[in-house]
Amino acid sequence: MTFQYSHTCPVCNETHHPGFEPKKPKMRPITAKHARTLYKLLLAVRYYGRNRIHIRREMFAAAGQPFCLTLDEHNNMTFLRYSGLAVHADRGNKRSGYWLLTRRGAEFLRGYLAIPKEVEVLDGHPTGKYSYKTVRLRDLSFNEPWYAHMPKFDVDRPEGKDAPAVEPVRQQQLT
Repeated sequence: MTFQYSHTCPVCNETHHPGFEPKKPKMRPITAKHARTLYKLLLAVRYYGRNRIHIRREMFAAAGQPFCLTLDEHNNMTFLRYSGLAVHADRGNKRSGYWLLTRRGAEFLRGYLAIPKEVEVLDGHPTGKYSYKTVRLRDLSFNEPWYAHMPKFDVDRPEGKDAPAVEPVRQQQLT
C-alpha cells in the first residue's frame, strides 16, 4: 500500500491532495452576443428610468419587452463585468442581482471606445492582463442591424449612499 502525501500550494497557501491541479487563467473574448446583452441592459435602463437593474426580475422575466434576456444572455452579464462594461450595483452584496451600465459600457455602445478583444480571467475575476487587439462595436459581426439605431443617451453620476464609483447612463434630452 502506497501512501501519498498532500502538499501545500505556494500560490494560495492551501493544502491539496496529490492529484490536484491548480486553476489556470483563461482568456475570455468579447463577442457580438455580449454586445447584444449590453444593448439590452441599456434598453432596460431607459425603460425603467434608472441605472440599477435587477437582471433576473426586471430583464429575464420581462416577457414581451425588447430588453427581455434569454438564458444565454443572462449568463453573459459576467463577461460584461470582465471588460468593465457593466458592474454589480451593490459593492457589499455581489449576489444582489442588481447591475449598472458603466460609462465605459455606454461609450462602447456609442462607438467611442475600443476595448481589448480578450481579458484574462482567473476564478471569475480579471487578472489585469488583456490582449493587445482591440475591438469596437462596429467590428463585431452582427446578423441584425440593431446597433445602427442606437438611441441618444448621456452618462450621469449615480445617486444614493451605496452608489459605486462608476457612472451610469441617463437618456439625453433631444433639442
